[in-house]
Amino acid sequence: MIKPKSEKNQTDDNNTSTRTTDQTQSREWRERYPTTVEATAKIDAYIKDNPQVYAKYDRMFSENPDYTKRTMIFKDIQIEGQKYALVKAQVPAAWEFYKGQMPENRTYIDNRLQGLSERGKDIAVVKWMESEQAYANRTAAREQSREIVQQRRAVSV
Repeated sequence: MIKPKSEKNQTDDNNTSTRTTDQTQSREWRERYPTTVEATAKIDAYIKDNPQVYAKYDRMFSENPDYTKRTMIFKDIQIEGQKYALVKAQVPAAWEFYKGQMPENRTYIDNRLQGLSERGKDIAVVKWMESEQAYANRTAAREQSREIVQQRRAVSV
């Protein structure tokens, strides 16, 4: 429940600051949709060029807030679907990579995956595989550059 504005900054019985729902939601919104000077300028320019779109959203928020919320949720679902579509092709290779790991590594990964949906597990395993491969590539590149340096030193001596 959202507290009235007069109660927002009061403390509870333990003399700790209480966080209200609207403050938390506002913070989460700012973290999810960061506002930068560049983003604000782009939005302002878009509104200036498309005042009818701004009027449509303004009217939608004021006349039918539930529909607006559901529309925004649907857009989030579409974005998630697009992200998953990019990952989906890598899922079989990621699980094969997982199967090729030592048992203690698989146990560690299994613990990290607990509580995730199947889709969440797929995404997490693909990201983990990509980070492991990137680490292996960096390590190989480092070794290769060391060998080159050693060869150059041997030639110059």
